[in-house]
Amino acid sequence: MYIYPNTDIRILSSVPLNNDYDNVMYFGTLSQQTNYFLGKTKYTLSNQSYQRKERGWLKVNVPQNNLWDCSYLMYRNTSFGTKWFYAFILSVEYVNNETSLINFEIDVMQTWFFDYTLEPCFVEREHSETDELFENTVEEDIGYGNEYNVQTMSFYNLDPTRVLLIIKGRPNPSDPTVFDPVLPNKMGNYFEGMRYISFDLENLSDLALLKNTLVEYVSSGFEDAIVKMCQYPRFMGSITTETEEQYSQYDYKFNVNLVNIDGYIPKNKKLFCYPYNFITVENSLGNVAIFKNEIWNDGTLNGIGNFRIIGTPFGVPQTLCYPHNYRDLTEDYQSGLSLTISIECAWVGDAFQVWLARNQKNLQMDKDIAKTEIYAGAGVAAFSALVGAPLIAKQGIRMGQTGITDLVSNIKKEIQIKNTLSAVPGQVYGHINDDSLNLQADLLGYRFTQNTIRQEYARIIDEYFSRFGYACHRTKVPNRNARQNWTYTKTIGCEINASIPVDDAVKIKQIYDHGVTFWNNPNNIGNFGDFTNPTYS
Repeated sequence: MYIYPNTDIRILSSVPLNNDYDNVMYFGTLSQQTNYFLGKTKYTLSNQSYQRKERGWLKVNVPQNNLWDCSYLMYRNTSFGTKWFYAFILSVEYVNNETSLINFEIDVMQTWFFDYTLEPCFVEREHSETDELFENTVEEDIGYGNEYNVQTMSFYNLDPTRVLLIIKGRPNPSDPTVFDPVLPNKMGNYFEGMRYISFDLENLSDLALLKNTLVEYVSSGFEDAIVKMCQYPRFMGSITTETEEQYSQYDYKFNVNLVNIDGYIPKNKKLFCYPYNFITVENSLGNVAIFKNEIWNDGTLNGIGNFRIIGTPFGVPQTLCYPHNYRDLTEDYQSGLSLTISIECAWVGDAFQVWLARNQKNLQMDKDIAKTEIYAGAGVAAFSALVGAPLIAKQGIRMGQTGITDLVSNIKKEIQIKNTLSAVPGQVYGHINDDSLNLQADLLGYRFTQNTIRQEYARIIDEYFSRFGYACHRTKVPNRNARQNWTYTKTIGCEINASIPVDDAVKIKQIYDHGVTFWNNPNNIGNFGDFTNPTYS
């Protein structure tokens, strides 16, 4: 059967495509595609013989030297339809001065661009359609350096300038020799049998009261009643035996910088996620906890960096700093960092006053007996003088003399004991604590730090994200037009739905698995400029 020569061939120049398929033009409609390629026409050949894509060559009446700048062609066999086939010119061979042989290869991406649809498959990486803060957090496999810079930093000083005095009781106001124990009481979740008194070291009247309280206990010989004296953080407030709160709390806001990274302003917001950008909290003991910007419930500047510090002075003063509204938890205690404030205060007792308090009853009894004997002796003597009974008076005087002797002996003994005990240094209570340096340097607390990669790596990674998008690792329909300038897509096991030649379908799937960049503006193919590639929204 004779086929009338009715094929249109257009030989094109300045088409920025090649058969490695790293870069492909994206067209929204068939007419946009057709008009673009028609606009690149250098030679138009009509009424040509039927062209076979499988054969891969054709002869044209154009001198070879006139085709050196032509790398692309399009043709359609008009007798069998209106579809244009697009092809790469692989080489041009000389036939004669007026004829050339063109070897070509079908461009499967442009030829079948509107003849297949992508099916859901595993997308390894691609440009995302949106790029809001903390929206894309899939782990990447690109290096980011071994060092971090401090972007912002602040310190919350626990300021342990309150003193807690824990005592068993106190001397009876009406009789200092009597010790009144404390009645047990519920304090928060504690059932406590001690008395708690707190003092503010920065308040002069409180400081004087603390000194007087210590003097009161030491001078009365009840220094053993002071169980413990320690300092605790100021935010816990005043503590009394009647305190019912379980703990005190303080809300702390750490302001993060989500504008630049070490001075570099990234185009891709994923650089504000971990491990490129994150918060650390360090306590005074060197323990560190890491907090990721993207895990705060409210992924905005208002939500990030909200911490809560809680603490209690009961037992051993302790604090816990934890993120507030983090990991979808309002109170994320498990992510917190604790700090025990071990600042016990030291004071000196009085050994003699302790001995005196413990022996006061016996000493007083001895004195009372001696006085009674003296008075009794004097009374007998007076009576014997009146009644003339010298033996009775003599015996009474002897009794009085014994009482005086015992009294003097006891007083001498007391003075001797006092001199002996006064020569002995008083017992020291409390101990020198391990946090003394941090305390004196105002470093007892929590240090908040925003850490970022260095500017050099930030720029490298940002350009990589601009060029190749983000790791996706999902089964979905691949993106081909997610950004205004270009969209990169790489799949594993690409699937398409198409009624096209099988070999071309296989090749198309291989192109997606290899990774391909779709360009919206053909004039910019391969030109990434400053890597600006905004989303549509």
